[in-house]
Amino acid sequence: MENVPGPIYAHCNITFLHVPGAAFPLFSLVKIPATSCVSSTGDNGTCYTAGQCQTLKGAASGTCGGGFGVCCIFQVTCGGVASQNCTYFVNENNPQSYNGVGSCQISVEKLNSNVCQLRLDFQEFTLAGPETSNHLCTNDRFTVSGGTTTPTICGVNTGSHMYVTLGPGTTTPPVLTVVTLGADFDRKWKIKITQIPCNSAYT
Repeated sequence: MENVPGPIYAHCNITFLHVPGAAFPLFSLVKIPATSCVSSTGDNGTCYTAGQCQTLKGAASGTCGGGFGVCCIFQVTCGGVASQNCTYFVNENNPQSYNGVGSCQISVEKLNSNVCQLRLDFQEFTLAGPETSNHLCTNDRFTVSGGTTTPTICGVNTGSHMYVTLGPGTTTPPVLTVVTLGADFDRKWKIKITQIPCNSAYT
């Protein structure tokens, strides 16, 4: 299935490099700025060559760039670093649910100093709900540190999103944390992290 990239996510670039020794190179150097793609599974990714995707530790899913590239999907889980745009923060064992107890953290590495916001899209988000007595997320909870104050959330938030303002040049990496302390429960999360340049309009 061919995926047509579009200028949806800033800093998602495609770079095709000439392979030395090729008798009839199809191209020498092609750059398409702000190139995004939709994978064969419906996830958003970045169009790279297969070699680039492997080097960046992504997963190829579908083709793009006129068939010369692959739609490269980036996923991280507990202890990982989201260093590429359109990275997905997922629970352990994803796409299966997780019913363990503990703390799962990832950090977000800004693409450059001109990134001022993160948009977090909760494509899947099911944790245990708040306490019935005080409606607070005392056991299971999701928090963000390293940016503007964001609400602590729990329960079902699939389809929701939030913004995290970082400010230009911020060097402290934002940290996304899911804490699971409640009783045995089938939890699942898949959060898309989009890095937004300063002075850009994004809704």
